[in-house]
Amino acid sequence: MPAPGRNEPCPCGSGRKFKHCCGNAAAPHDRPPTRADRDAGYDLVDRLSDLPRFDEDVDLAFALIWRDLPDSDIDRLMDTPAGDLVLEWLWFDHLLHTGQTLAEYALDRHAADVGPGARHFLRACAAAPLQLLQVHRVEHLARVHLRDVVDKGPAIVVSERLGTEQLVRHDVLMARIARYGDEAQFEGMNLLFDVNEKLVIAREVRRLRRLLARELPAGAARDRMMRMVSGAAMVIAAIDRFDRPPPSVTTVDGDEMALADALFSVTNLDAARAALDGAADLAPDQGRPESAGEVARYTWLERPRHDHDDAIRILGSVVLERTSLRVETMSMVRARLAQSHFAAIVPNTAMRFKAIQVKSMAAMLRSARADPTPQEPEIDPAVAADIERAFYEKHYREWLDLPVPALDHRTPREAARVKRLRAKLLALVEGIENQAARQDKEGRGFETGYLRTELGLPQGQT
Repeated sequence: MPAPGRNEPCPCGSGRKFKHCCGNAAAPHDRPPTRADRDAGYDLVDRLSDLPRFDEDVDLAFALIWRDLPDSDIDRLMDTPAGDLVLEWLWFDHLLHTGQTLAEYALDRHAADVGPGARHFLRACAAAPLQLLQVHRVEHLARVHLRDVVDKGPAIVVSERLGTEQLVRHDVLMARIARYGDEAQFEGMNLLFDVNEKLVIAREVRRLRRLLARELPAGAARDRMMRMVSGAAMVIAAIDRFDRPPPSVTTVDGDEMALADALFSVTNLDAARAALDGAADLAPDQGRPESAGEVARYTWLERPRHDHDDAIRILGSVVLERTSLRVETMSMVRARLAQSHFAAIVPNTAMRFKAIQVKSMAAMLRSARADPTPQEPEIDPAVAADIERAFYEKHYREWLDLPVPALDHRTPREAARVKRLRAKLLALVEGIENQAARQDKEGRGFETGYLRTELGLPQGQT
C-alpha cells in the first residue's frame, strides 16, 4: 500500500494532514510507545467507556464477567490484578453494539484527542488478543520465549528486560503481546498462574470456541467473537483465582489438616518400649534423637490388609521419652485414633492417655502473619541449600513410584503409559521443573533432568 501524500488526511483517522501526524519524522512509526503514550491511550478508552451511549454495552460485559457475584465482592476484586484484566478486556476485546471494541471506536471517532504515540499504542493493543502463555526460555535482560497454551504454534519472542528477572521456565501467564514493527512487547496486566491450572483454562477456552464454531459461520465476525469469548473465559479464571476461598488443607482421608499430638504419661519405660517394639504397624526410626530425653522414635504406618489394597501410608510419628509418649499426627481424627490405638498396644500399667494437643493450619497461618519476623538461620545458608537440594532430588526420585491423586492414583511411571493422563503428567513435571528453576535463582535449585528421561517424555516440551 503506497504511503499517503504529505498533505493528504492521515490514515490513522486523526483528521490531521499526514505531514502533521504520522508522517512527521519525529512520530513513532514502529517504536514502542512511551509511558505518556500509554497513559493517554488508557485515559481515552476509560473516558469513552463512561459515555451514556455505551451503558448497556458495559452492563452486558460486566454481567458476563462478574456473573452473580455480589457488589461487595466485585468492589474488592476490582482492587486486585483481576480487576485490571477486566478493564483491559472491556477496552480491547469486548464488542460494542457498533461492532467495534472501545479501542477501535476511539481510533475511529476520537483519534484527534490523542497524539500519534497513543494512537500507535491503541492500534497495537486492538490487534493483540489476551493469551494464555507458557515460558519456554528466558534470555537474561533481553528476551522471553513463550508459546500459546491454547493455540500452540511457534514460539513467540518478546523483548523484555524486567520480565527476564522475574520469569523462569514453564511459568504460565495471562498476557497481551502487542507488536511494534518487528518488536513484540507485553502490554497491560500480566498475571501468573500455577502450571497445573493451564490445562483447565485451555480446556474451557477450547470448549467455548467449539460452541461458537457450531453456531456461527466461518469468517471475520466469528473470529472476533471467538477472541472476545476466549478473553472472557481467561478473565473469569483470573477472577476465580482471586475470589476462591482460602485453601482447605486436608489429609488424604479428607480430614481437616492440623498439627494434632496424642500425649501419654509413661509409668513403666521398659514395658512401654517392649510393647512398641513388638507392634506390627510401627517401624523403628534409626535417626539421631532430637532431644536429650528421647529414648526411641517410630513411624506409625497403616499397612494394607489385602494384596490389592493401596500402598502403605504414614499415619504419624511416635516419640518415646523417659516419662512420656507423643504421637504426632496431621489431623484430630488421627490423633483420636492414636488415643485408642496406643492405649490398646501398651498396657495401662505402663502408660496412660493424658491429652490431645492441637493447632490448626489456619491458626498457624494467623500466628505467622502476626509475627512475620524471620528467624535467624541456625545453619550456614550454603549448607542448608545443599541439604534442601538433596531432599528434593531424593523426594522426586521416590515420587516417580508413588500413587498421585491427580493421576487417578497411578504412579507417574504408570501414568506415562496411559495416553489420557500424559498431559496431566507433563504439567506435573513442568511444575517441578518450574519450582527448581525459581529456586535456582536463589541458589537453591535441584536436578530435574532425569524426570523426563525416566518417564519417556520429550525433552524441553512445553
